[in-house]
Amino acid sequence: MKYIQLFVNLLTFLFTINIYATHIVGGEFQLTHLQDDDYELSLVQYFDAVNGNPLAEDQNIIAYIFSHRDNQLMNSISLSKRSKSLVNYTNINCSIGSLRTREIIYKGNISLSPSMFGDPLGYYIIWERCCRNRTINNIENPDETGQTFYLSIPPVVKNNEPFINSTPQLKTPTSDYACVGQPIHFDFAGHDPDGDSLVYSLVTPFNSSTFEPLPVPSPSPHPVVNWVEGFDDKNMIPGAPNLTVNEDGLLNATPTMSGLFVFTVLCEEFRKGQKIGAVRRDFQVMVIEDCGAGFSPSIMARKPDGKLYQEGEIIELPAELGMQCMELLVFDQDELDLVISKLEKVEQIAKFPAWSIFDNQHPDVVFGNPHAG
Repeated sequence: MKYIQLFVNLLTFLFTINIYATHIVGGEFQLTHLQDDDYELSLVQYFDAVNGNPLAEDQNIIAYIFSHRDNQLMNSISLSKRSKSLVNYTNINCSIGSLRTREIIYKGNISLSPSMFGDPLGYYIIWERCCRNRTINNIENPDETGQTFYLSIPPVVKNNEPFINSTPQLKTPTSDYACVGQPIHFDFAGHDPDGDSLVYSLVTPFNSSTFEPLPVPSPSPHPVVNWVEGFDDKNMIPGAPNLTVNEDGLLNATPTMSGLFVFTVLCEEFRKGQKIGAVRRDFQVMVIEDCGAGFSPSIMARKPDGKLYQEGEIIELPAELGMQCMELLVFDQDELDLVISKLEKVEQIAKFPAWSIFDNQHPDVVFGNPHAG
């Protein structure tokens, strides 16, 4: 009997290790209005496809809805796994074997009736999971630290009128890595189906309530991760400047040391100047020591007559013809580089509503909208 009990205990131990193995890269919730009181809830989870244990991949999850007013549990919803795919690199030729991220999407439908979900303070949806990628360098005990996936939503009725809202849909991240001493740019911009305004900021990631899963996760306030000494919500990636996010959801940093660093982007949703909701996305970036030196891109302009601008030349654009278009061309000697072009305001001289990007491998490919403006 003792041998049988020992065998059962061993199986239980191994099963627990498999279920709670480290694997979480990050993720977020999305809520989409379908019709009437019906909504589709989606959870996007980013899974470490290199270090994560495949047995820790859930087939189904249960999300819980709480009231902002008193943290009362309102309802739960079962989400089933609908798709699984690897997150793409900006350029597949830049991929490295130590960095692969899998996107897993869970979905389920729920009815949010006005009689039950009409509190003016709104509601929040959470799901907890342990544990994070064990190789993270900026938080303590990452292999014993979980994540609380979090979404704040408004009531479905205001002033006795239906209040229809779908939450922001954040752009799918890439599996790109960063390099010590070189600027990085990650586009986390969101699209709002209702045209609401979005405001971005960086915040400390949520932890899970406990290492072991709870029958029902704990309501707000949610615990946060413990930063390693020298890191905080103003210094999630060591660099000068440190990691920042601008009004367009573009993350920028110039890392000064290698490692794997986790962070959270908070995307707040505003309608007519009033905040109505928020979504949190956790993610992480790998910084490697040496990516090699590169060449700076060169920028040229094509004049209206089709000829290229020469340094020192003055280009005259007749005012009577109205707004003029000029084609900008960017050349880069590094064939694997991604070149991003953003036009800034040209003071009192001319406006360039058209832009193009060329690279030395594909000079006949034009990116952008030549008819914009």
